[in-house]
Amino acid sequence: MQVQDLFKNARVIALDIETINVSKKNNVIIQFGFIEVVDGQLKRRSSALFGGGKSGEAALAKHGITDESRVGKPRFEEHAVKIAKFLSGAILLGHNALKFDVPIIDNVCRKVGEPIIGRADGIPVIDTLPLARQSIHSPSYTLGTICGMLGVPYGTHDAEGDAFNAWKVFIEFVKLQEPDSIDRYVSYYKPE
Repeated sequence: MQVQDLFKNARVIALDIETINVSKKNNVIIQFGFIEVVDGQLKRRSSALFGGGKSGEAALAKHGITDESRVGKPRFEEHAVKIAKFLSGAILLGHNALKFDVPIIDNVCRKVGEPIIGRADGIPVIDTLPLARQSIHSPSYTLGTICGMLGVPYGTHDAEGDAFNAWKVFIEFVKLQEPDSIDRYVSYYKPE
């Protein structure tokens, strides 16, 4: 089976967020990036910065997004309804998406009354982090490290770039494993 055939009739949205951790269960989303792939073809990609919260030194060192760059930007919550509707029905993909990105995004969307609509089993997610842990041995499983191990060029660390890199990493794993169905990689996120 060709890689292209694996994605026939599928809408996949690779996504990533950058956050400020206000508390263990209360992250402020300050950047959202995605690429949308329909029938195996890249349809669009985008990212947006959001206001709210203050970046501490640790957050600033990780993503480099300054508070000044977000002045006057709307909060993620102001776009959550539109984002939830955009994500609904798609297979979501990301690096650590099942335990980080998707729960945080869905939590914010639920707070504004618009949960991400998945399937009866939950929201379908392809997570490249457990896939990497199952497929290759590495002292580190960061997205940048996995990109390097698979020969995928890793650019700057931002939400749109990481979404695109997670997609490219997934494609490399698909090429190595030659599966007959995309469903082999799908797990389901169920809100608590």
